[in-house]
Amino acid sequence: MAMRQARRRLKTAKQLLDQGKYEEYYTELSKALWLYLTDKFTIPFAELSLSNAREILLRSNVPSETAEEFALILDECEFTRFAPSAGRMSEKELYGKAADLIVKVQTHAAK
Repeated sequence: MAMRQARRRLKTAKQLLDQGKYEEYYTELSKALWLYLTDKFTIPFAELSLSNAREILLRSNVPSETAEEFALILDECEFTRFAPSAGRMSEKELYGKAADLIVKVQTHAAK
């Protein structure tokens, strides 16, 4: 269920990107990642932060590099939403990394 919802949200993010709606794109991409975590690990959204997201991933057998990259992508989404000209990654690169990370977490996470 978490994976299906994440794919749906990623598809919406891609549509926003294709339409040039960059602020909405970053919001939707960030939401896809955060809500994937809440769906996958049954955690209330209000309890999530970057640091406890890393902890949750690590406790679920996700490799530390993947947990760190997940946090970096979330940080990049937030940073670019509020300082659009200062983005460090292209929108398409960020989208690809986010989609790959969800698959990696799905593969490694303890059931």
